[in-house]
Amino acid sequence: MAGVGNEQYWPSHLLPANSTRWEICLADACAFSPVVHQSISALTRLKFIDRPISILPYLLDEYGLQVLIPYIPNLYDLLDKAVPWQRSRGTIAAVQTGLSWLGYAAEYRPTAPSRNWWNAYSLIFIQIPAPTDLERIEGIVSLSECLRSDFRRGAGTYDVPAFEGDETKIDNAILDSDSGIALRQTVWSFGRCHEYEHMLTEAEGVALGNWIEPNNTGIKWVDAHFFWSTAEYPWADYNESQRAQIMTQWFDRRQAWLCFRAGDIIIGYRACRACAAALNGAYNAFQSAFEPALQSSCVYIEAMTGFGDVQSSISTPADNIALIFSAKLAPSVPAGRLWLAPGELLEGVEIAKKPIEAVLRRSVREQIKIILKV
Repeated sequence: MAGVGNEQYWPSHLLPANSTRWEICLADACAFSPVVHQSISALTRLKFIDRPISILPYLLDEYGLQVLIPYIPNLYDLLDKAVPWQRSRGTIAAVQTGLSWLGYAAEYRPTAPSRNWWNAYSLIFIQIPAPTDLERIEGIVSLSECLRSDFRRGAGTYDVPAFEGDETKIDNAILDSDSGIALRQTVWSFGRCHEYEHMLTEAEGVALGNWIEPNNTGIKWVDAHFFWSTAEYPWADYNESQRAQIMTQWFDRRQAWLCFRAGDIIIGYRACRACAAALNGAYNAFQSAFEPALQSSCVYIEAMTGFGDVQSSISTPADNIALIFSAKLAPSVPAGRLWLAPGELLEGVEIAKKPIEAVLRRSVREQIKIILKV
């Protein structure tokens, strides 16, 4: 009989009192039974609360989140985190959310509207991403960004923007491009700095041919590696600072190379530049400024690897470095090259060997600063 049982399942009790029996039976016949009502409640709980592992692939398909599985392997975390991301997709907030899944944060920097590629943008990272994460960052950003936007460049710790010289002589020159190297579609630009101090030993000085024994009797003409007219002290005067000045001037105009090694295996050589301490100098190390000068008691030597120096597609670990003087280029190597492969530098005297923890990468410039004291 219609209307029997719990009234919440039978809608006939909602009809007006003058309803005919046919209307009452029709309303109850079209209603869900208690079993169906319970199943609907159970399905809702199954989808939003219980979520057994067997139905997760279907939920991901319903929400369109399968493309995010490589970035969030845990399917439960993916459902919890990616649904809000899906609602903000196409915004900067979605890009920041996607990067946070990989453990990174970056500043959004749009391109100036006056540029031809006005819809491109850069991300400035606080930390250097791992080499294996660069492709993952490109993937998650491409899924999060606005359809018309292009993720053109990622940078951090080494960011040299392009010099806008349109319609001038420097247009289309190297200054007209941002720093970095394109490994896939995106340009990456990062850098690290390593600082060292080294006291020249007697064995190293003798090997270089640049060693003066400490004494109080004065210096010899043969030990003066400079024009006496440039000396800042009388010939009769002599002290340790003058000895150091004479020895440091030996390094003037001498080519130095920084050798990167992994154990005993040579990775490559990078050309160095030697400078002396000076107030307001162009170079900085250990909170001091340096610039090229002849009168100095120490030598500042700097080398910086270039983008693409290391040919490995991922990374090459280095665990020690050393300075090499008086070396010769191999016959097939043109003068002026800044990075040399193993076998392209011959002979030479090695000094100032130091341990280093660096992973040489094509997208990271390693800056080595050495203060050499005598």
